[in-house]
Amino acid sequence: VGNEDINPDAFSFEIIDKNTALNYKNELASDVGVIYSSYAKGNASIQNDKGEAEVAKSVIFAELNTSKLFDDHSKTARLSITNN
Repeated sequence: VGNEDINPDAFSFEIIDKNTALNYKNELASDVGVIYSSYAKGNASIQNDKGEAEVAKSVIFAELNTSKLFDDHSKTARLSITNN
């Protein structure tokens, strides 16, 4: 793509896992699947090692929020990036 802008809305970002409900001991209590979707997307620039912003229009970012992900309880967590 070179230095052209990439449209962040052209992509979907999700984390898919079964870590959702906790019991009174703060342990995984359910095996129900959930999809965590991005709540923010956009273009970004990269800073070099001197802290100066460099033009990198072909970089996009997505922000996702999860309550908790237990890697020792579930090995099914997947990050999905889809080109819409």
